[in-house]
Amino acid sequence: MSNTKDHAFVEIIFSNKDNQYFKNLVNTIVDKDIFYDSPVAEHIRGDMTDTLHCTLFFGLQPSSVNDPELLSLISNSEFNTLDLGDFFFFEGYENLYRVLCLEVKDTDNKLFELSKKIESCVKGGEVKEKEFRPHITLTYVNKDFKLPDNTENTKKQIDIEKIRVSLLSEFMESLKEDSMLDLAA
Repeated sequence: MSNTKDHAFVEIIFSNKDNQYFKNLVNTIVDKDIFYDSPVAEHIRGDMTDTLHCTLFFGLQPSSVNDPELLSLISNSEFNTLDLGDFFFFEGYENLYRVLCLEVKDTDNKLFELSKKIESCVKGGEVKEKEFRPHITLTYVNKDFKLPDNTENTKKQIDIEKIRVSLLSEFMESLKEDSMLDLAA
């Protein structure tokens, strides 16, 4: 269900096999006590590998989920794989936490170009625009966490399962469901 504060976004989804690969990788380099769960922001929930994705564009109106022009643009994009780079961190809100990410290489600017085409498809409403730095968010960690020495990503490519338009509210629901499954385990 969408609400008045909802947003839609375009995301690249990966296979369960790749999600599991990165879950195992995160679990070998980050102790569970290091995961950061925000007391106020529902989407900041430690290990993010159960909902692994790469956001191409954020801030669309919820009605974009069914926009024929946007859906056609996405379905006609010719991406099968993404090239991966190194781990890096984004500093979290007021340096309360860090976000461990994996670089998605865009050496030919095709992801950037697709992001710009998506922007041009947007009809009405304001679009939140930020610098485009394609990445995969792996986990939110405590602010003092540092990667162990010699940690590197050995997976240099990842297969794309699909590209889709999603509602933020549905993404948030999936986080809650994953959280409930973790508690039951």
